[in-house]
Amino acid sequence: MTTTTDLKDFGFRELRMAAGLLTAYCENPPEFLSDGVHLKMNTHGYRRDSD
Repeated sequence: MTTTTDLKDFGFRELRMAAGLLTAYCENPPEFLSDGVHLKMNTHGYRRDSD
């Protein structure tokens, strides 16, 4: 499975999902995540966050 962190490779649906995750993250940042959190999307359109 190939993944990307480059937002230019995200579609509009994935960008909206990423925006929702980032909004939730900013409003209530979890204490269990370390530095270097980034969003990933595989080439099949599934989004995930990674720590």
